Amino acid sequence: MYWGHATSPDMVHWTEQPHALRPHGGRTAAASRHPSVSDGECWSGSGHVDSHNTAGWQTGDEKTLVLAFTDHGGGGEGLAYSTDGGGSWKFHEGNPVIKHRGRDPKLVWFAPGKHWVIATFSEVPADDGHGIVNAVVLH
Repeated sequence: MYWGHATSPDMVHWTEQPHALRPHGGRTAAASRHPSVSDGECWSGSGHVDSHNTAGWQTGDEKTLVLAFTDHGGGGEGLAYSTDGGGSWKFHEGNPVIKHRGRDPKLVWFAPGKHWVIATFSEVPADDGHGIVNAVVLH
């Protein structure tokens, strides 16, 4: 399970780029593997621009792109980020940021509280049924 990647100068004309996320690598990957891959399969998720460099990952003028994704082999939700406009991606060393059996992390910047929130879907009925049951604040 890969994350595709395309860029557009105008939201009409698109150029397909190499995969943003690839499976079965992460921290356990051999040195020759792409550094932005997940430990398992990288399933659904969402992305956001860190406009105010709240994570501290920005290295130049380019704003950092952040992806939240389900790492099927990593036991929860992971993050990957790009400091070059999506040309390359780095696997966040603090993954998983949420440990659970779920999927579909929605990453949002909550401006009034000045923090990130990830809401996820739980696949475990013991977690109070199916639905959005995990909402985690990231500082």
